[in-house]
Amino acid sequence: MREIIKLSLILAVICSIAGAALAATYSVTSDIIVERQKAELQSRLQGLLPLADTFTETTAEGVIYYLATRAGQPIGAVMVAAGRGYAGPIELLVSFSEDGRVQGVKVTGHSETAGIGVRVETADFLGQFVGKGQGQPVAVGQDIVAATGATISARGVAAGVRQAIVDFSVHVLRAPPALEEFNLSRVRDGIYTGEAPGFLGPVTVEVTVLDGKITQITVRHADTPEMADEAAKIIPQRIIDKQHFRVDAVSGASATSEAIMAAVRKAVPEPILKISELADGAYEGEGEGLMGPIRVRVTVQGGRVANIAVLAHSETPEYADRAFPGITAAVMEKQTVQVDVVSGATAASEGLLAALRTALESAPLR
Repeated sequence: MREIIKLSLILAVICSIAGAALAATYSVTSDIIVERQKAELQSRLQGLLPLADTFTETTAEGVIYYLATRAGQPIGAVMVAAGRGYAGPIELLVSFSEDGRVQGVKVTGHSETAGIGVRVETADFLGQFVGKGQGQPVAVGQDIVAATGATISARGVAAGVRQAIVDFSVHVLRAPPALEEFNLSRVRDGIYTGEAPGFLGPVTVEVTVLDGKITQITVRHADTPEMADEAAKIIPQRIIDKQHFRVDAVSGASATSEAIMAAVRKAVPEPILKISELADGAYEGEGEGLMGPIRVRVTVQGGRVANIAVLAHSETPEYADRAFPGITAAVMEKQTVQVDVVSGATAASEGLLAALRTALESAPLR
């Protein structure tokens, strides 16, 4: 019994000494580890924005980014982002210039299969994102070519970069996400089909347009049901409510959400202004010339432009006299606003054409 007690005491002393040693070691090495992590982060940030001399960490609504300055003047930022890969999140750093253009992308962590993940870390693949900004697809199969044999990983990186572009616009530029023009008023009633790459395969939509509005969207996809089915239910309703394809993505199903939005955008045809389909009447419009606004009145009769009157402008007479008669005559002859500008009076020509287009687009269909 005494031996057992003795051994227990010895073991307790050993454990105490070992614990104290570990604690002492940690107190010494933890600071070293933290400093190494800071140095590694600084190196990554510097590599993405070499001209910066200072990076200031900022957090806004859960978004982490590093404001970059040089000699106290802002030159851009590096956003912390992530997209879902095959085996989990792919963590990224995405750098931007002041105007919101991507300057570089760095993969900082992932759980992709060995030999696959490294394919989306190459300069050739990541270099495709440089120069991208708000309003561009930034999608595999559209303006980004997937890394060979790593399509899902590539989509994850693209999704992360897209989100970084939005985050930079909202939190650094302090601007709301840009909404691409999406005019449904002149889209003929019908059912339109579109397709875009999803997480595991194509996402296809059927969009019903009635009286200039989207009334129904059906979605077919090959993505993981647990996440994608929710997006397939929620995103169409959000689009119908907003009457615009760009809506908030469903958390945890961003790839499918983005694919549905892109497919709807592809499905709905661009409205084409056909004068022959316009109701009779006189319609006014305005466009910006070189010296100021140009206002016009366009009379439509029997599906044709019957008269064009320039109501007001501030153009120099020399340029107005050169541009206005030529543009007016060409539109009347060809019955379209898709005519050439007058050489030597480009700004006045473009301003007049913009005014004519605005006037005609305000006309109802007959």
